[in-house]
Amino acid sequence: MLRHIADDWGIVSEDDKRQNNLPVMAGLRLISIYRLPDQTRILVITEWDRTSAKIERLDDVVPVTEARPAQPATRFNQQGT
Repeated sequence: MLRHIADDWGIVSEDDKRQNNLPVMAGLRLISIYRLPDQTRILVITEWDRTSAKIERLDDVVPVTEARPAQPATRFNQQGT
């Protein structure tokens, strides 16, 4: 969480990094992805109005199959889909 607060967005796409760096007036969520030492990917999302944040295992949100290589998540829309 400290990395997220410090604007270290982890392993998100370049597009997500640019969007995270926009001011709060843009109305976008902040999204970060971090890889833990055991290779678990953690997703941190701060809501657009900065009132709350949640931390989830990325594989619980975006399952990775053997046929699809692991890639950074793309930007969620405002409804979280």
